Amino acid sequence: MSIPLPLSSSVLQVVQPLRESLGSGWESVLAGLTVAPDPELAAANLRRLLEGGKGSGVVLAAADLCRDLLFVLGASQHLANVLCRQGDQWEDVFLADRCSSLTSCRSGSVLPFDRS
Repeated sequence: MSIPLPLSSSVLQVVQPLRESLGSGWESVLAGLTVAPDPELAAANLRRLLEGGKGSGVVLAAADLCRDLLFVLGASQHLANVLCRQGDQWEDVFLADRCSSLTSCRSGSVLPFDRS
């Protein structure tokens, strides 16, 4: 199912080379880019992230995880840099942080943020 998405040609140009390697995750990536705070930044950081390490594909295959990743990649260059430095382990770091954030949100506690 193909959904028309309001993405600029500059965003599509950045992610187009990833299309084949993303496989079924392509639609999730496009949908996630449409809601990223800065789609161009998110696209550029996604490409950088995947050039440094493909990961297992779990995050990009799940629409909600992919959307959250692209939100982060389009909102914070610092956090994108942190993930890019993880190489093939970027998914583990992203999922661990996401899980701890969701757990703290559910419990009402706030965890200190320290990603040095």
